[in-house]
Amino acid sequence: MELDPQGDLTVDSVVSLWRGADWLEREVYDMFGIPFRGHPDLRRILMWETYAEGYPLRKDFPLRGRFSRAEQVRQALAAQPEAHYSLEELSIAEAYEELPADMKERLRHGERGRLPDSE
Repeated sequence: MELDPQGDLTVDSVVSLWRGADWLEREVYDMFGIPFRGHPDLRRILMWETYAEGYPLRKDFPLRGRFSRAEQVRQALAAQPEAHYSLEELSIAEAYEELPADMKERLRHGERGRLPDSE
């Protein structure tokens, strides 16, 4: 059955029954543009809040996006992560500077650490 893309695609949220559905409903909203009625925090979760090209997993979404590569680069450079992330999230990124030099070097080369009991 084909739905009218211009019609109402709103679905009732199940977060009140299953708390774990919170992120799943946000992903569906973010990628397909389907709003959930009664969702406690319906906002983008994978794409940034100011993403204006639409919903990437819809069939009518062009393979290269709606904007030119130059426009995509301009938007990415103009984005201010501080406006979209909490201080706690940003402090995790800033903690990189506090890591020991050898650990930073391993991270730069993509090496992963090992747990003491693992082999």
